Amino acid sequence: MHDAAPFGHVSYHLPAVPKLGQTCFAHTGIAMDRLLLSDPDVVEQAAQLCTLHSHSGELRPMVYVSPVTQRLQLLAHFGQIGAVLRFVEGDAVENGVEMAVEPLEVEEMQPLLMALYAALDS
Repeated sequence: MHDAAPFGHVSYHLPAVPKLGQTCFAHTGIAMDRLLLSDPDVVEQAAQLCTLHSHSGELRPMVYVSPVTQRLQLLAHFGQIGAVLRFVEGDAVENGVEMAVEPLEVEEMQPLLMALYAALDS
């Protein structure tokens, strides 16, 4: 699991409730609890992944342990995922930690994101 902390706050401005489509705000700890019970393999897979933010280019872990609650959190903003990346062994170094990533193929990514979405949406 990637140990780098995600961003420290979330601020969301919604000028109007969308008339079409789905907007979902979900408790990511509860979503992770559901996944641990229903599909622990998805949690294990997600713990090895990060997302590339489509606007900022930041890498964000998909699974994170809250430093306050020690609870696993699912970090996925589906509207801003530019790519899903897998951590692999490599020679890149970030903050003294060896790190390299490779993109998931669509065939791998689609079922994973559908399972994560279902946990957040239930």
